[in-house]
Amino acid sequence: MYSKIKCLSGCSKLGELIKFLSTGEVSLAVVLSSTKVSEVPGITLASLRSEITIGGESLSPMDLPTIEAEVALAGKPLTLNILPISPVGAPSPAVIVGALCKTYGINLRLIAAGLKKKPKVQYMSLDTAPGGDIRRCKGVKNAEEVFKKASSLAEAFSRYDCVIIGESIPGGTTTAAAFLEALGYRAVDKVSSTLPEIPRCTRRLIIDEALKCLAKHDVADVFKILEVVGDPVIPVVAGLASGLVRCGVKVILGGGTQMAAVLALLKEVGTEVSELFVVTTKWVAEDPSAGFAELISNIAPSTMTAYLSIDFLKSKYEGLRLYEQGYVKEGFGLGAVLLATYLRSKLQPEDFIKVIDDLYAQVLHNVST
Repeated sequence: MYSKIKCLSGCSKLGELIKFLSTGEVSLAVVLSSTKVSEVPGITLASLRSEITIGGESLSPMDLPTIEAEVALAGKPLTLNILPISPVGAPSPAVIVGALCKTYGINLRLIAAGLKKKPKVQYMSLDTAPGGDIRRCKGVKNAEEVFKKASSLAEAFSRYDCVIIGESIPGGTTTAAAFLEALGYRAVDKVSSTLPEIPRCTRRLIIDEALKCLAKHDVADVFKILEVVGDPVIPVVAGLASGLVRCGVKVILGGGTQMAAVLALLKEVGTEVSELFVVTTKWVAEDPSAGFAELISNIAPSTMTAYLSIDFLKSKYEGLRLYEQGYVKEGFGLGAVLLATYLRSKLQPEDFIKVIDDLYAQVLHNVST
C-alpha cells in the first residue's frame, strides 16, 4: 500500500510521516476565511456559479466556506439546504474530508477567521475581517496581530501528536500567488486552480494590479505586504503552525499554493521550515499546467513534501470522477486527510475508494432527508 505514497522533497522523513499518521493522535484544523478576490468572475470555480438566492438568502463564493464547514462537521448543510457542489457537479473536498475524519478517528476542528457568514456548527473564532480586494490594496487587516492571535491557539492542540492544518478560502490561490510574487518568488505560472484550465490571464491581471498597489506603498515588512496583497488564511495558518512547532507538535500543512505561501511567511519570520511537512493531493502535485514541486523547492527545499497517488476514476459517482479531470484539486486539507485515513484504513486502494463512495452516499442521503 505504501507504493501509492509519493515524495517530492525531504524524502528521508517519509517514514516518520507514515508512522505518526498511521498510529498517532491526529487533529485536523481547518481555517475558514474569505476574500473579495473570489468574486472576480472566472477566477475560481465557485465564482462561475452566478449568485443564487435560496429562501431569500443569497449565496456567493464568500459563503462557500460556511457551507463546507457545516457539511464537514454536521454531515449536512445547515445555513442553506444546498451541498457545496460545483456547477459541473464535483463535490467540495469538505464533503469527503469530514466523513473520513469521523470514520478514522481524526479530530476535526474549525477556525473561523474572516468569514462573511458564521457556520451553525462549533468553531474557534479569531476576530478577523474578511480579506479585501488586492487590486485595491486591501489584503489582510492587522496581519501581524492576526498571526500572533493564531499562534496563541496552538495550546488548544498541544495534546495531539500531529496537527494537519487545512484551509477553505475561494480565490485563495490567487492571493497566495500574489503574496509569493511580492516576496520575489516566480509563482503565478506555477500554481494550480479549481478550474481544469487555469485562468492565467485573469489571475495575472489581478496580481499585476496588486503588485502596483504594493509598489505605491513602498513596504518591505512581510506583514505589511500581507496587508496589501494577502488573505487571512496565510497569517492564520502560519501563526498556528509556528505556535504548534513551539509546543513540540508535528505540523502538516495540508494543501497546495496556500501552504507554499505559508511556508514563505514562516521562513521570513524565522521559523525552521525543515521541521514542517507538506502533504497535498495528486491533482496538485501532478498538475501538468502548474509546477508545485518546483515552487516548494524554491521556497523550502528541505521541507518534506508528499502526496497520495489515488485514482478517483474507480469511484461509482461521476462527481468524484470529475476530480480526475481537474475540476477539484485541493481544499479542506484533502490531500493530507486522504493520506492519513488511507494509512489508518490498512485497505487496498480500490477498497479505500469504495469506503469514500459509501461515505459520500451517506452525505447525499443526509441532505435528501
